[in-house]
Amino acid sequence: MADFKITLILGTELAGIRNLIDQLEGLHFGILINSLRWESQIEGEKRKKEYYKSIKENVIKINKRIKDFNILLKRAFDTKYYTFRKLEQIKLSSLDKIIKEHRGEFPRNKKEESYIKYVMAEDSSPSSLARKHTSVLLSNALLPTKLSISNFAKGFDKLYEPFGDYNSLNIRSKTINDITKAEVCYTNGLAEEAVFILGRTVERLSIDCLKHLKKLGRVNKTYSEIDELNFENSINLLSSPKIKVFRKDQKPKALALKWDRNIYGHKRSSPSKMKEKDMDSMIKIGINIIERLEKKLRS
Repeated sequence: MADFKITLILGTELAGIRNLIDQLEGLHFGILINSLRWESQIEGEKRKKEYYKSIKENVIKINKRIKDFNILLKRAFDTKYYTFRKLEQIKLSSLDKIIKEHRGEFPRNKKEESYIKYVMAEDSSPSSLARKHTSVLLSNALLPTKLSISNFAKGFDKLYEPFGDYNSLNIRSKTINDITKAEVCYTNGLAEEAVFILGRTVERLSIDCLKHLKKLGRVNKTYSEIDELNFENSINLLSSPKIKVFRKDQKPKALALKWDRNIYGHKRSSPSKMKEKDMDSMIKIGINIIERLEKKLRS
């Protein structure tokens, strides 16, 4: 997702496509299906053509919306990082085949008799059963499209997942701005830059935290000495037995974030790029460390 505007457009379009499909099912497969009744074969063929024509006009509109949605999706996301699958268009050929094969009566047999009476209602006529059967087949033909919409929506919801549900009320505005910058980078397909920004933020907060602890008399170094500390030394000091801002299991994670930050901050020296899942993991670690340091700064 490139930005909030794109997010809003995609969400609105997705809801619009869903509504059109619901209308198609409710009106054409529910109400207008009753037009498929006739007295002669000639009349039947005419009614089926008219019914298909009405459906076709609506499906063309839906498929046009889906096509436009897929084009926008491709432009909004960097496929290098995101693997959203396109929405499936409705296959008119499948609907056409189902309608052409519709018969005026649903052929009953003894095995189906009890089931039909239970599901379709005991007094259903053969013609009514045929229409209900065709309606079910038409709805089933929409399943690939409906499933693709459902799968996209699930992936869409997880797009910001690496950033989690951190409590912005417990984080200072300057740090929130840094997280927002990282989030914008991530949603534009720049996950590496997001890791870099979070690493720089952790580095800044480490120094701020040490200065805060200096005021509390828990750090022996001078303010000038604290300012001169590099990322690794500040993390080591915050992990020392006397201070214990980081537990033993947290220190390696913080140092790993420092290493990845350096790689993404100097791409020419980068031997290789991390996989997306690794970058997501580092982003989660970065957010957790930031929250921990911000909490310490409030103590």
